Amino acid sequence: MATERDLELVRASAAGDVERVRTLLGRGAKVNTRLRNGATPVLAAAVSGRLDALQLLLVQGADLKARYQDDSTVLIMAAAQGHAGAVRLLLQKGASHQERTRNGVSALLAAAIEGHTEAVETLLAAGADVNAADDRGVTPLIGAAVNGRLEVICALMSAGANIHAKAKSGLTALTAALAGSPAATWVLLENGADPNSLDEDGRPILVSAAARGNAEVVSMLITKGAEREARDPSGNTALLASSLAGHEDTVRALVAAGVDVNAGGQSDITPLIVAVVRGYLQIAQMLLESGADVNRSTLEGVTPLMAAVNSNPDAIALLLGKGADVNAADQSGITALHAAAAMNKPQIVRQLVEAGGNTQLVTASGLTALHVAEAAGHVEIAAWLKERTTLS
Repeated sequence: MATERDLELVRASAAGDVERVRTLLGRGAKVNTRLRNGATPVLAAAVSGRLDALQLLLVQGADLKARYQDDSTVLIMAAAQGHAGAVRLLLQKGASHQERTRNGVSALLAAAIEGHTEAVETLLAAGADVNAADDRGVTPLIGAAVNGRLEVICALMSAGANIHAKAKSGLTALTAALAGSPAATWVLLENGADPNSLDEDGRPILVSAAARGNAEVVSMLITKGAEREARDPSGNTALLASSLAGHEDTVRALVAAGVDVNAGGQSDITPLIVAVVRGYLQIAQMLLESGADVNRSTLEGVTPLMAAVNSNPDAIALLLGKGADVNAADQSGITALHAAAAMNKPQIVRQLVEAGGNTQLVTASGLTALHVAEAAGHVEIAAWLKERTTLS
């Protein structure tokens, strides 16, 4: 059981108080004492980067193989904190760069994840395996890429890191970098990473980047040869994914790169339909100006105008202004006017009728828009349509 003197020794080691450490050792404090929290004097000195205290403890017989609660060794903890001097000293005193935690994390991986370039270079110079992975298959390069550690990425690649290595989850350095580091993404692409690779969910990384709204990365991937019309398992293209999420800059980048603005996803739902349904009118405008077909329907015959009924009057006005067919019907004979009457959208009903919507058109079951409004109990719309019918 640790005594008060042993506790003081751990504290003095963490603080780098060499004289106090020497005094406490002289008074009988145990150099390899372990506190309830798992700390030992040498672990405390290494984590704090206290070289003089660390040197003294090692001379006094401190156990280099001591492990903390999570099974990290002295070397791994020093590397994780980025204390390159301590890493160097520990290696000189016999610590092994092959040490691992119970989950297979090495000192090199720990330093790479935290972005400690000097510690990484020190371990590499000592012979650490640049491609050694932990139990999840995460290599130092993947670990560095997850956090966008650009300098570490460069150091690892210079040492021969496998840029195509894949963790058990399917994560690669490139897919890891996509989430938050355009600079790291570019460096990896420049060094041969595959712009057409898939992410952990089996999606082309172009679609992943577009869904996140990372316009800069989207442009990089296309520049490096990413397939513009690649689809994810749900059938979404990059343009459809960015339209779904409302990422204007990404849509702009994809349109500028020449993607097919009319390419649909499941049921042939187009980016334009998605944009108007979600009320992303700037995106809808952009798509229309870039050649989106205002009357392109889904497999069920739903046009952008019909879909926009559930959005707002501004979307309806935009589509009508671009030549939307106000009387187009789906496979059930339902027009935008029928839909507006069913959804109790009086303003949109007026817009459609004033734009030439035919109040006499019937669905496959023989219903006019008036019949639909009456059946749904939408009194205002029914009265207005009845009046228009009488006037006509």
